[in-house]
Amino acid sequence: MAHAFRLGMTRAARTALASVTTLGATLVALGCLVPATAFANPTVGLALGKTESKQDAQNGADANSTVGLFVRGRLSHALQLQAELSKLQDDGYSGTTIRTWNAALLYDFGHGSVVPFALVGLGFDVLSYSDGYTSDQTSTHAELGAGVEYRFGGGFVLGADVRLGSRSGTQSQAYPVGIAANGGASPGIVPAYAAPSYLSDGEYRSMRLTLGVHF
Repeated sequence: MAHAFRLGMTRAARTALASVTTLGATLVALGCLVPATAFANPTVGLALGKTESKQDAQNGADANSTVGLFVRGRLSHALQLQAELSKLQDDGYSGTTIRTWNAALLYDFGHGSVVPFALVGLGFDVLSYSDGYTSDQTSTHAELGAGVEYRFGGGFVLGADVRLGSRSGTQSQAYPVGIAANGGASPGIVPAYAAPSYLSDGEYRSMRLTLGVHF
């Protein structure tokens, strides 16, 4: 059983690695197309928000708070490339860490002080949990969204956006050697049948408030 589980873990790790590798190659290829001057005058800021999977909403679970950083540069008169790093605040399990990396293309509709925009994003998520046993999850996601920004004359930017996305991931769980999923003795590592996770596969929705400064 332990051998089968280790084999399953290996396959899961390979699947997650292949997904991340494909995503990384895509982002590198995109980066090669970005003009060298795109981030010469970047916009850098802070994002606060909420995110909730469709599964959690159906189960009556509360949405998770998010906090993150973003930086973006202009590719053309209307198109911008934005990189985002976010952390999900998990009040349910103190041993859980969830981080999300995302790259998004923003298209501006207008060039005044109030600018609506549409976006498409691609990224990956990593969940790590450790409290007597471990639960590691790697997911990839894609999302569409829309928002609006108020761009002050002094360079400050205040905005809000909403997003709908879909997530697909691979999860591996294990108890330490000598502890079975049912709490009894075990000669080796065995799979856990339940572990905290807020990276449910399938659809999710999120909203963010952003504050940034344009250099």
